[in-house]
Amino acid sequence: MHAEILSLTKIFTGDVRFQIPMYQRPYVWTEEDQWEPLWNDIEALTERILAEEPNVSPHFMGAIVVAQQSAPVGDLNIRHVVDGQQRLTTLQLLLDAVEEIVRTHGREKDSHRLRPLILNNVHLHEGDDRFKVWPTNVDRDAFRAAMDDEAEVPDDFADQNIAQAHEVFKRLARAWADVLGDPDKCANRLQALTTSLIGHLQIAVIDLTPDDNAQAIFETLNARGTPLLVSDLVKNSLLQASESLGLDTDALYREHWEPFDHQGWRADVRIGRLFWPKIDVFIYQWLVMNLAREVPTQQMFNEFNTLVSTRGLDPAEVMAELQRFARIYQNLDDAPTDHSPTGRFFYRWRTMQASALTPLLMWMHAHAGPVNDATPILAMLESWLVRRMLCRSGTKGYNHFLHSLLKELADADPSEAEGIIHRRLLAAEAEGTTWPTDAQVRSAVLTNPIYRQLRRDRLRFVLEGIEDFGRDDKVEQWCPTNLTVEHVMPQHWSSNWPIGDDPTGERTLERNNLIHTLGNLSLVTNRLNPSLSNSAWDEKRVALREHSVLLLSDDLLANQTWDEEAILKRGRRMADAVCKIWPRPTGPT
Repeated sequence: MHAEILSLTKIFTGDVRFQIPMYQRPYVWTEEDQWEPLWNDIEALTERILAEEPNVSPHFMGAIVVAQQSAPVGDLNIRHVVDGQQRLTTLQLLLDAVEEIVRTHGREKDSHRLRPLILNNVHLHEGDDRFKVWPTNVDRDAFRAAMDDEAEVPDDFADQNIAQAHEVFKRLARAWADVLGDPDKCANRLQALTTSLIGHLQIAVIDLTPDDNAQAIFETLNARGTPLLVSDLVKNSLLQASESLGLDTDALYREHWEPFDHQGWRADVRIGRLFWPKIDVFIYQWLVMNLAREVPTQQMFNEFNTLVSTRGLDPAEVMAELQRFARIYQNLDDAPTDHSPTGRFFYRWRTMQASALTPLLMWMHAHAGPVNDATPILAMLESWLVRRMLCRSGTKGYNHFLHSLLKELADADPSEAEGIIHRRLLAAEAEGTTWPTDAQVRSAVLTNPIYRQLRRDRLRFVLEGIEDFGRDDKVEQWCPTNLTVEHVMPQHWSSNWPIGDDPTGERTLERNNLIHTLGNLSLVTNRLNPSLSNSAWDEKRVALREHSVLLLSDDLLANQTWDEEAILKRGRRMADAVCKIWPRPTGPT
């Protein structure tokens, strides 16, 4: 390889094209992290030039790595950008934005100094060949629109980072040049700014030779700028491999990868306590589904490469499979949460944030038919999750158990999936995986202070399930999902709910635990104000009648008194309902 530190004039003068391969990520630099700091550096440099300081040192902007491409004599001098595409794209947007400002301020001489660094000879190179930097596919329309100074950027592209960068640089340049409101001083500032850009910004350009491994270099240059996503490395690897096999990489990209480069897939989603780009979460789940074991997040790309190489997978086949499973993953994400059995499963699954189940659900959708045809399996999984949640059984054992289940399913006929899952769930005996029995569920419902143990949304769907269970199947109106959990006997009961003689304090302890059990909880349409919520039973019963039209409240309102015995009696009825809503089979399916 050959390395040299060059000014922007040296880099961009002449008919050149820095081609960003389609396997690289889209443009991701932002105002706060990159554009504004870059502008601040340029502004400080230009102020020194304006002050006529002697020996103004150039500003070093890091390095780019490029690979020369063969081309016929007379064609553009093309280099593929191995690393530095964000920097090169930003510099072109900056140069064009400043050129527009100097031109609109009547600085034709400065405009002529900048133009050769922005566009190739338009008499020799028409259309998109006029651009010196050519982004990856997903950014091309926005780049073309931003660099066209004669027209407004269409709304379709205005929110993309490329278009925003161009606007930000125009705003910053205009504000800095006009800061004093003096036309002569403005002209001097624009002249100095032009001088800064064309002669005082430097980049280390590393030119690779045909013997250099561009892919290996790309994978190691991950410390500067915005870190690469795992998916960026995966895309690069697959398209590089496709190119080496002589496949049509443009067609493969458009057919299988282009959807991933849109913002929805790169947006952060929450997984537990962490936020990950959605596409990296998907690739992680896809790897777990295929490997049927835990995948260290720091080793995802290595695990991906190992999987592809050990199974001898063709890169085009891998891209097709990733896109196929991406649609499945998206279907799981978009599945409606209506009152069908499947809809209720997805509502509760998402509320429980049981993402450990995702690889299994993806496998089911792909091998055992769409999830709508897997209602019995979903019902078993939901029962297993909900019962364990109510019994406070913990989730630490989920991954290992579900991975071993995936491994068994992968070795079996898909038609056997329901029987295998049924058998494995019933046979699970470890504390981290057992399927709680009816007796265990009843004990938990009657004694666990569930209000303090569960998040409100999870507690709410349990109460909603009990409410819906009591309704006729023909009733179209189901329990709303936006109600408020209310204690029947209030948490602050001492003033209006006398307990009587309690010399040992045992009754007080019993009551303080029982008030948080399921038997003392209901749903109301509006949160009761504190005075009403803590009032005596006669008044509170009236308030509950006014704020609830649910069956959950019917058995409450018939009680003339509400005490520990009433809570336990209602708790037993609710425990029976829970065991029927989320049943646990006792024998073979």
